[in-house]
Amino acid sequence: MKKNDERPGAVFEGKDFYNDIAIGYGFGMRLDFSFFIFRIDFGIKGRDPSQPIGERWLQWHRKIQPADYSFNLGIGYPF
Repeated sequence: MKKNDERPGAVFEGKDFYNDIAIGYGFGMRLDFSFFIFRIDFGIKGRDPSQPIGERWLQWHRKIQPADYSFNLGIGYPF
């Protein structure tokens, strides 16, 4: 929220809120065993607001890299 010279453009401003939204895609599976929940989730970046304007939709402007994927395992209740 505060200006930082080491991170130019990192200040949040409400007028550009819609341009600062990141979007991801994914799917998952949840198994309910009545005493705990086991979750497996897979996701991938879709829109990265830290990229230059015109190159924020990743799948259209560059090859998807392993760092763009996310795989999660969870035991317990979500959130």
